[in-house]
Amino acid sequence: SCDRVMTFWLLREARLRNPNLVVYALPSAWPYWVGVRDNSQTEFHSSDAIEYLVSWVQCANTTGVGIINYLGNRHNPPLRRRPGDSSQGESRQETITSPSILLHGLNTQHWGPATWTVDLRLALDAAGFNATRLVLPDSPYDPSVRKHMESDESFAEAMQGGAIGIHYPCHLPMPDLRPSTGLSLWSSEDINDDANWIGASCLGRTLNTNLLRMNITSTILRTMAKSQNSMLAPKATSQRSADGLIDAFEPWTGSYRTRETIWMMAHTTQFTEIGWQVLTYQHAKGTGHLKKGGTYVTYISPGRDDFTLVVEKLHGRCRTCNGSITGAETVTFTLVGSLIPWDFVDYMENDANNDSNISNASDASDNVSNISNDSNDSSDNSEDYVEDLMNSPSENDTNDTNDTNDTNGSNESDTADSNMSNVTEETWQYNVSLWLSNKTHKFIQMPPLLLDFKTASFSLNILPDHIYTVSSLHGQLRGEPNRSSEDEEIVQLQESSSATASKFPIPYNDTFDEYAIDETPRFFSDYGGSFQVAVDPTNSPNLVLKQWVRHASAGNRWTTDSEPITLVADKLVDVALMVDVFLPASAGPPPDPLANRSFYIRAAWAGQCVVHADAASWEGAKVSEESCKAGWEEQFRHDEDNGRIYTLGAVQQCVTAHSCSGSPFRDPDVCTQPCGPIGSLEHSNQSWAWHGDGSLRLRSKPELCLTSVAPPGHGNRRHLQLLHCKKPLSFAQQWEAPAELEVYAGACLRLEPVPASRDEDAGEVLRGRQGRKGYCLRIGVSENGDALWLLESGGKHATILASGSLSSPLGSWHSLRLEVSGTVLTAKIDGQKEVRAVDGNHRWGAAALVSSWNLAYFDNFELEARPESDLEPPAY
Repeated sequence: SCDRVMTFWLLREARLRNPNLVVYALPSAWPYWVGVRDNSQTEFHSSDAIEYLVSWVQCANTTGVGIINYLGNRHNPPLRRRPGDSSQGESRQETITSPSILLHGLNTQHWGPATWTVDLRLALDAAGFNATRLVLPDSPYDPSVRKHMESDESFAEAMQGGAIGIHYPCHLPMPDLRPSTGLSLWSSEDINDDANWIGASCLGRTLNTNLLRMNITSTILRTMAKSQNSMLAPKATSQRSADGLIDAFEPWTGSYRTRETIWMMAHTTQFTEIGWQVLTYQHAKGTGHLKKGGTYVTYISPGRDDFTLVVEKLHGRCRTCNGSITGAETVTFTLVGSLIPWDFVDYMENDANNDSNISNASDASDNVSNISNDSNDSSDNSEDYVEDLMNSPSENDTNDTNDTNDTNGSNESDTADSNMSNVTEETWQYNVSLWLSNKTHKFIQMPPLLLDFKTASFSLNILPDHIYTVSSLHGQLRGEPNRSSEDEEIVQLQESSSATASKFPIPYNDTFDEYAIDETPRFFSDYGGSFQVAVDPTNSPNLVLKQWVRHASAGNRWTTDSEPITLVADKLVDVALMVDVFLPASAGPPPDPLANRSFYIRAAWAGQCVVHADAASWEGAKVSEESCKAGWEEQFRHDEDNGRIYTLGAVQQCVTAHSCSGSPFRDPDVCTQPCGPIGSLEHSNQSWAWHGDGSLRLRSKPELCLTSVAPPGHGNRRHLQLLHCKKPLSFAQQWEAPAELEVYAGACLRLEPVPASRDEDAGEVLRGRQGRKGYCLRIGVSENGDALWLLESGGKHATILASGSLSSPLGSWHSLRLEVSGTVLTAKIDGQKEVRAVDGNHRWGAAALVSSWNLAYFDNFELEARPESDLEPPAY
């Protein structure tokens, strides 16, 4: 469905406000079915991928977005293969270390074969999208693009009118790349830094230096708008939210916050339009470096009658490049040709005979020309400097400053006065408007600069860590609150939040009946799978919320897949969630047994997991008990039939006793060794029985138990050894394997903020029971076919608080109620007897609906407040 996402709505709204908007689309991931052959993902850049891209462009056209101007080609993701990658025949690296990698057994670029790009071009043309141009590689610089442009005529034709997109090119001075290929050159991902003054300073310098260094004409920021559930941005001013030009985390209040970077961007974007040209250094020094550090860039309109000059001496370091150190200086800029206001042209023509140093305007090139530096340094007191400028006399008070000193009383002064009378206040400001930003003042309009009437020049006192825009344009604005008498909450851009941040409105309910089919319901945010409104499969007039995706994208993903989850609300403390859940009798193909599953063997007393010691995975590596981790190479599974406890890696190894040192029966440690044949001597040391008391005993010697011990000097890590079973059994000899549901749906509360790094994605931090750091109530069917319900506390030490059997979980609706009040949890299914548990691991967070990779339906969603507990609520 073309209506199942908000992307096209957002693009339509943007183009209503700016019909000239240029749209560049880049796919971040393919669906699972792309490249599947014989039930296996064997091709990455395939005919399926071309079909997918062309159909997406067609959707944009049919939904009223209009043309997609540029289309990128996603490259093979540089990820390690994990369980759940059902694609076969792939060879991947953890990171891309060279422009070419081994892909599907063929040596090719990470952006695919050149023939695939040609085929994509032909398919777009055949569908009528000739105006959609292509961008490659949208990654770190890859010289193979240039190579193919020079040697492959069909590839060069396919790329005609397109662009080379490079990520973070601050250390890549290649000014000849654009003219040698004939393609536009973009920084297609840049900045991704804090949106404070350091990040803003980095941004302002980057916009100028990208042009100077490489003739880059487009810089695309990551991220322009940061809008996500605050669970994934735990601090509204933290790293996780700091790289947007604007933040918006509470759709229920409409609040948003502009960041310092947006005003830095305004220094260029408010004073230029699409189609303006950049003057290079060769064009009469219209762009260049300042003597004491810093840069200047000049833009001119297509008619060459308007200009914008951006001058910066910014210091902030960037994510991938160093900062700068500059000195204060005074610089003089001179306008020539058609950029000179007509008043000045008249004056210079009339006065040409009086001063031989003034050039005839008709002989000048249509560019900004000449730059000279005064020898005088300037003060570096930013606040006093801005105040002095803002309080300086206006042009109406200083007409005499533009008169030529003439002690002999010549007519030159009279001539100047005569020409000055033609300059109105509007014309004056139009030609020399001045805007400034520094650490304490953001995008401030200053009094207009005074032009010298004889030379059409102006001088600018430029201070370190400042940026200035001088332009012939006028009417630019720094957004301020725009409150009407009828509605005090109507606001436009401002520095602080646009509306008062507040908690999610409770009580809240949604029956999903007021939406169009395929629409995303308000306040729900998908971070795995896809949740949209659909027809109730059991009652066609009724509308419900449906999770559609039946298979993880696996090898086609960009980053880690999370199981389907949609978040709603945030900072909930004492609350009850009610929802109806329906799993079809045929909920979908069972997931791959290794797909996004956690087969941990955990210590019953501490909740820690059986793992390779120090994450080692080689033959003979010791086995220990450590904090549970999501890496597949650290997971073990117990096979009840043959007794093996084996690893889930590509090469299976078994937990082995009596074979870990040169003195077999004197070394109590256990380690991993290649799994021996069933019935062999090796197998007798690798066969374990899981007894009802929780002990794991060697089948050949049931008096010996797998035991967790703490060797001296090893901190919290405990080694596993084979010791005599104690009576009564020691907690260090009891183990549990968390039950897992193969097909499920459910609801969660108090999903707490995730302390993730800047680049860690939602799929990584929400993955599995360990990722869902909150309380969840789920129903479904286990891999053994058992119908179960689970009440669990997720996180690092995930725990099943309660569980039980459930009749007919598939093919019928079930009502779920999950309530948390203080440290007491209450669960109820289908109105049956309540189950209570006590847990204090999660104090507040978001609500969510979840499912496995299968079809799932939800209806009658409700949140209601419960009596307040003594838990301290989050601040707003």
